[in-house]
Amino acid sequence: MMHLIQKKIFIEEMLYVISKIIYDDAGHPAIGYGHRLTTKAQAEKYKNGITQEEAEDLLAKDIMEAENNVRVVYNKFIKDKGFSGT
Repeated sequence: MMHLIQKKIFIEEMLYVISKIIYDDAGHPAIGYGHRLTTKAQAEKYKNGITQEEAEDLLAKDIMEAENNVRVVYNKFIKDKGFSGT
């Protein structure tokens, strides 16, 4: 399994950082490596752009959140199906 730093490097090599806010086809604002800005406070914070370091920090948080979401869904699936894991 890849560690967080390996995942960050992989994504950073595949994508490029977007230093200014952009809007996707649905009109949602995003910045960095595709981090969706979900609140007006986030949009305000990054209205003047983002540094490479800030983009990398957001990416790390997004990776951790995605991993946690997968873990929650997986554990619910295992519980619902009656698997004991042993």
